[in-house]
Amino acid sequence: MMRSRSHPTFFHLGITPVDNSPASTPARKAARGRHGRRSTAGPWKPLLGGLILLLLLASVLIAGPVEELSAEGDRAYRQGDYEAAITAYEKLLAAGYTGGDLLYNLGNACYKAGRLGKARLYYERAAKLLPHDRDLRFNRRFLESRTVDRIAPVPRLPIWNALDSLRDSLPPRLLAAVTWTAATLAALALAAGLLVSTRRLRRALRYSALTFAVLFALSLGLLSLRIAADLGPPGAIIQVDKVVVRSAPDPTSQDLFHLHEGTKVTVLKEVGAWLEVRLADGRQGWMPRKSCEYI
Repeated sequence: MMRSRSHPTFFHLGITPVDNSPASTPARKAARGRHGRRSTAGPWKPLLGGLILLLLLASVLIAGPVEELSAEGDRAYRQGDYEAAITAYEKLLAAGYTGGDLLYNLGNACYKAGRLGKARLYYERAAKLLPHDRDLRFNRRFLESRTVDRIAPVPRLPIWNALDSLRDSLPPRLLAAVTWTAATLAALALAAGLLVSTRRLRRALRYSALTFAVLFALSLGLLSLRIAADLGPPGAIIQVDKVVVRSAPDPTSQDLFHLHEGTKVTVLKEVGAWLEVRLADGRQGWMPRKSCEYI
């Protein structure tokens, strides 16, 4: 059975109206920063104060309608009016507000309304922002089991599956920070090992440099895999009940197979109103652009 939270959860708006940071809980911590003292005085201070006042006023004016839409969507979802919830949530997206929780709730509402294609689309988008959310992961697997098409992926070596899981479990920023830190520590340990005169300490520093170098290589490899995955061919979700995949971007070309709503494809090429797509089992073909939506 599909998992849904007790009620739709949204981020609390701060001064910045758009929150794209991954988070699995609705509470958002305000960004902290240190402001140094200005060395120049005079007219800049009133201007800066006025600018801050305008920003605060704008955020209050903007946050009002957004909070109303959030409350409207929450209320409709709890009352079982999923179409109204979808309308409210999509208005938030159209206004430029996004976040993992919003996409997750929108996917839930679409599933409840019977829109399997839209539900999977929003789940896949939410997964990029909430990679560790257990409810989201469960609902994605559950929704895949409800789609008509049963596509078995091409067999791979277990080590590649393990690397993909490890790559997806670590945020890119964390991988970048670990890579930079490991490289810095390896260089410092190596340089210190060349300067010290004690043999035992020199050996310990060399082993430390080797350890940090190995950590640097592993984190750099995972970061490269993450970048390659992000820059690879985009995915898309079928949004129509049934679509014919053909051998060429021509409606009179040979029919290869059929796909149904909610199936995920990889887009290899876009030519006019046609897309060349590939399935997880390796099959390829052409389908109309209007039959799917990019993740």
